[in-house]
Amino acid sequence: MSDTSLYFSTVLALPDDSVLVGGHLVSEGSDPTGTLLVHYNENAEKKWQLIAKIPDMVNGLALRLETDGKVFVGIIGRNGFFCEIDLANKSFTKNHQLTSVDYGYFEDIVLFKGSYYVCGSRRQIYTFDGKEWSRLDSGIFSGDYSRNDFLKELHTSDPFSDYGSYGSEFILSLDASNTLSVCGSNGFVAILDQEKNIWNQLDAPTNIDFKVIYGDDDGSIFIGAGGGILYSISQDGSWKEYHDSKFKDAIIRDILRFKGLIYCAAGQKVLVVKDGEFEEVEISFSDSQEINKLSVFHNVLWAVGDEVIFRFDGSKWTSHISPTNK
Repeated sequence: MSDTSLYFSTVLALPDDSVLVGGHLVSEGSDPTGTLLVHYNENAEKKWQLIAKIPDMVNGLALRLETDGKVFVGIIGRNGFFCEIDLANKSFTKNHQLTSVDYGYFEDIVLFKGSYYVCGSRRQIYTFDGKEWSRLDSGIFSGDYSRNDFLKELHTSDPFSDYGSYGSEFILSLDASNTLSVCGSNGFVAILDQEKNIWNQLDAPTNIDFKVIYGDDDGSIFIGAGGGILYSISQDGSWKEYHDSKFKDAIIRDILRFKGLIYCAAGQKVLVVKDGEFEEVEISFSDSQEINKLSVFHNVLWAVGDEVIFRFDGSKWTSHISPTNK
């Protein structure tokens, strides 16, 4: 591979059947210094275009559409770099550096009722109304933990764990559908009471680490975890578990509904739930790709797998390789 080869970690489907992806230099490994935002449009004369260079490892992208059709993308980096980009003009409309509360990373961003929300690894949640940021994590923020404690545990914890013993506190995923919901380690799930502006923590049937949360349009919630385990929470509060021993080594890191079915990004597999059971989706060229992120707009689903972007229209998967990786 060349010094310009990229691997992709984030993806955002766009209204015109194109996609925005966040790429990092392979030469920098798993701890990149920045992110290249790349736009792929199959129907454009120049299919691959660099949109922006972000001075942070981007962990989340959120789409904001205006009534006149203008497309904006909200971006959060793990170290707290936030910006919004006018996609047509490739210009920054907002730019801000969030505090990381001295330690921990920012993990995700969503747009909810016109405002951006971001979550972090100390259960911190911020909201941006277009002018200023405010905190929205009363009752769930883990503020009674010193920086020295964090550094001590970071350097003595299991090196094969995503977060080591520090993982007892993090929030990894934020979702906005009918309401805001968050999930994290030790079976942590909370839903925002919009009237009181407080978080209600749910009683989970497990204390395993949750990786991603997805709010469905019907008000139900799906949660992904390691061991190839998927949970659903119905509107009446009941939990249901989906798992299959064939996928016990999979980690579900993203979830969405597409054409009536629930799809899960699970490492080197994409799983779909049919009739209450997991099925593995057959995608050519995906066996060597780590697929961790999905995004959908209208009738197209996109997935990123290391150096490849995958597109699915409901009947056929196609793969697209960046010119930097050929």
